Amino acid sequence: MHEETRLPRNGKEFVLFLAIISILSVNIIAPIVTGFELGFSREVYINTFQ
Repeated sequence: MHEETRLPRNGKEFVLFLAIISILSVNIIAPIVTGFELGFSREVYINTFQ
């Protein structure tokens, strides 16, 4: 039986995994948290990235 693991197995996969997680956290999670704090609007979303 073949056991599958979904974690990065070498350095190249780890760097790619870390880059994807970093991009997701900066571009998705941070604006959502800011939106909850300040209210959801286009101006708040754009100001999150500045």
